[in-house]
Formats: sequence, structure tokens, C-alpha cells
Amino acid sequence: MFIPSIFAGATSLSIMLFLFKKHLKQHIDNHVEPTHILDKPIYIVSLILLGICIVLLSISSWIDIPMYLIALTCGGTLLTFIIIYCLINRKEMFILKESLLRLPYNLIPLLLSMFVIVLSLHAYKISEHIYDFLNTCQPILSFGLSSFLSANFINNIPVSVLFVDIISNFTTLASHEAIYASIIGSNIAAFFTPIGALAGMMWMGILKQNGVKFTFLKFTAYGAIISIPTLIASLGGLFIACIIF
Repeated sequence: MFIPSIFAGATSLSIMLFLFKKHLKQHIDNHVEPTHILDKPIYIVSLILLGICIVLLSISSWIDIPMYLIALTCGGTLLTFIIIYCLINRKEMFILKESLLRLPYNLIPLLLSMFVIVLSLHAYKISEHIYDFLNTCQPILSFGLSSFLSANFINNIPVSVLFVDIISNFTTLASHEAIYASIIGSNIAAFFTPIGALAGMMWMGILKQNGVKFTFLKFTAYGAIISIPTLIASLGGLFIACIIF
């Protein structure tokens, strides 16, 4: 993935510099309201656990620990620490309450419904028919484009689950091309619309909460300009990588 990553990074960076070069030259008002750390022990422990979680998630395939277990353990440890810390120091658990209230609960039904769709496709063997259709074309092109488009309908997390099921039908070396192309498509899909990734949907929610106007249409307009050339460049890089290696 080294060559596709270089191609994707160079393409997206070049386009963004071209689009926003006038804005980048303008003076930025960096005046912000001072923030105060409400509780230093909780702040420090939270940062430490976040760092540990990120590192362990990055190496989870090497240490053979499921990613969900790492995230669940770190989150559970932090939750336990906050409760015990507040009880010992006789403090109100307002930080925990505020954090729980800020969670994006409205996204849960959406994601669950998308997973239901994906699992239904598997249960009724529709994923096998999708494989038959995609396998009629060059895998890099068919899986790269289809994963990119699919992620912007049902989010890239359910799409990853779906494409693992589809690619499992491969019995040839072409599966490697399909795997890497699907990785590229599902990741770059996050640039196209907010639906493409959970982070995009959460980001749009944060903007709305803070009164920042940035519409779905505006996101998609910029997203199309950046994501489509980036996808083409990255898939082209994958073609080159497959020839070389």
C-alpha cells in the first residue's frame, strides 16, 4: 500500500492547496477563549489510556488481540477509574455525566440498520451474486469503485464487513488486488460525503452543535473534487504496485 498511499497523499494535498491557497494566505484570527482543565488526574489518565489504546489498535494484528477488546478494555478502565476517583474524593461525577450526554446516540440506529442490511445480504447469499458481478471486471477497478460508492450509501464500516464476505469467494491471487482496492475505496469514500465515514457524520454533528454552517451539499461538492482524483490516483498506484511486486 506504500505506492498507493503516496499517490493518494500527493494528489489530495495538491488539490487542497490549489482550492484553498487564497484562504491559506489570509490572516487567521487565533484568538480563542482560554480553557481550564476541570480535573487534572482525570485529564492525565484519559490521555494516557487514549495513547495506549491508539498504540495497541495499531499493532493489534501483530499481538493477536481483537480491536474491539482493546477499545472495550481501555474505555472500561477509564470509566472504572473515574467512578472510583470521584467516590474516593467525594466529587460529583459531572465530567462522566457530561461525556455520556455528548455521545452521538442518534447515529446508533443508523449504523445498526446498515449492519442489518449487510448481514441480510450474507444470509440470502446475495453477496455471492455481487462477487460474480464484480469478478467480471479487473478486480482493482471493480472493487475499488464499488467499495467507494457503497460506503457513501451505507458507511464504510458496514461496507468493510460486506466486502470481506464478498472477497472470501475468491480462490485466486486476484483476491489480493480486490482486498487492497476495497481498502482504498472504503477509506477514500470518507472524503466524498459525510455518510462515507462515521467520523464525517460525527464532525457534521459537532459543527451543528457549535453553530457552524457547513451543509451536506457543500461537503459533497468539495468532496467530489478531492476524492475522485485521489481515488483514481490511488488505484493507479495499486496497479503499479501489483506490477512491481
